[in-house]
Amino acid sequence: ADLLDDYVGGWIAERTRDVVIDEFEKAGAAVAPVYKPSELLSDPQVNAIEMVTTVEDDDLGPVRMQNVMWRMGGSPGRIRHTGRRHGADTDDVLSELGCTADEIEAMRRDSVV
Repeated sequence: ADLLDDYVGGWIAERTRDVVIDEFEKAGAAVAPVYKPSELLSDPQVNAIEMVTTVEDDDLGPVRMQNVMWRMGGSPGRIRHTGRRHGADTDDVLSELGCTADEIEAMRRDSVV
């Protein structure tokens, strides 16, 4: 196995990625390129399976991001938002820790939160 790995690895190292992929495909061997991000987003299969999706963000507008990895036909799931806004849960967290509304407001006035 090591000898074969050396031969195949050496052969690959001497060729461009496109040549290697073409030759592997001609031979019926499994092959897939390692993409740069810009190449990934233009791959027809990546787009066909919606591996990357666009999600609207209140501050940033449309954001491209990885889609839900495992999706089922009847309940495929989807990404509904890019995440909660900074500080969106501050009052709830501080309240759960025992802080009163007045204490939270005082922390805001003092730029603690």
